[in-house]
Amino acid sequence: MNIKTKNIIQFKLIARVLSLVLLILSFSFLLCMWIAYLYSEDLKPFIYSLIITLSLGVSLFLFSKDLDKNTDINRRNAYLIVTISWILVSLFDTLPYFFSKTIPMFVDELFESVSGFTTTGASILTDIESLPKSILFWRSLTHWIGGIGIIMLVIIILPSLKMGGYHLFTSESSFQEKIKPKIKQVSSRLLFIYVTLTIIETILLLFGNMNLFESVCHSFATISTGGFSPKNSSITLYSPYIQYVIMIFMLLAGTNYIIYYYLIKRDFFKILKNEEFKFYLKIVFLLGFIITLILIFKMHKPIELAFREAFFQVISIITCTGFSTADYLTWPKYAWIIIFFLMFIGGSTGSTSGGIKIKRHLIFFKNLKILFSKILHPHAYIALKINNKIISDELNKSILTFIFIYLITFLIGSFIMII
Repeated sequence: MNIKTKNIIQFKLIARVLSLVLLILSFSFLLCMWIAYLYSEDLKPFIYSLIITLSLGVSLFLFSKDLDKNTDINRRNAYLIVTISWILVSLFDTLPYFFSKTIPMFVDELFESVSGFTTTGASILTDIESLPKSILFWRSLTHWIGGIGIIMLVIIILPSLKMGGYHLFTSESSFQEKIKPKIKQVSSRLLFIYVTLTIIETILLLFGNMNLFESVCHSFATISTGGFSPKNSSITLYSPYIQYVIMIFMLLAGTNYIIYYYLIKRDFFKILKNEEFKFYLKIVFLLGFIITLILIFKMHKPIELAFREAFFQVISIITCTGFSTADYLTWPKYAWIIIFFLMFIGGSTGSTSGGIKIKRHLIFFKNLKILFSKILHPHAYIALKINNKIISDELNKSILTFIFIYLITFLIGSFIMII
């Protein structure tokens, strides 16, 4: 590929991918129309949203109809597609809120939309239960789609167009392990795992006497680590059984999906040797037990309640899900400090969780270890390895730079909010 090909913006290729994104979004509106019909609610918000979204999607598809099937996606276009897709989806997600008049202001609609598709879980809504069921379902569906990523769905389609979609895959997760099979097969399996986890959790929640609608919505929220609940009280008023089910699936959702890929292939050796997975479990169980002991000895809570509240909050915070079963602001201050730092850790790379991610922290600590080792042995060459694979200096620097920028962004954002 020459320099000109690398730098050119391929408008028809971008239009084709965006059209597929909008067509997928249109299908989501159809699902919500079915929910609205079941609950005898107004269908018009989703009909109008469907017409607008489908019209633009078809227009972009027709614009790119003569696209060369062998067109390859270069890195510049891959990042451009990812960026435009997220912006476009976030804007079109506001349509049901707008047409239903459930959220009156555009800035609030956009906030709820972005929070959904980025699986952030923050909300401007104060009385969630007053919304129509179809809007609540749409709200939950947005972060379920966002969890696996609109772009991941597009990756499954791109190989059928004979386009190289690997750049899109890597740009959605900055430190993915490469898997040997074709990207279409990998994406299909990841999507299968995502859907399977959602179905299993829904069934288990039904066993806990949660109704089907709430089970589906909470499963969407858990597996995507988004945290939107159709209830004002979140998970607080549900039974211990329900809380344990959601706790376990939050932990599973924060796990690198490559672990599940290895599990399907019965490659247990790679799972046991995966450093990120082991580090993730160690952090969760260590900090969970520390907070459990704090709640038992400082707040005199029963052992089971202390264990459940501690681990639920630890898993919810580290995966950035946002569910809660207790007001941890009433806990001792040193428990606050643990919770605060958990927000920065995040779940595993290749999962739907937020935060800096476990693997980046692992690399950071390995850098510290190498730094101290070189103080004792100045002339020694110590390679930085993860899962017995050497991390290049370029990748190592980019990861450390990401952590630095992440923390600086947090400080700047905090300062602006204080003002």
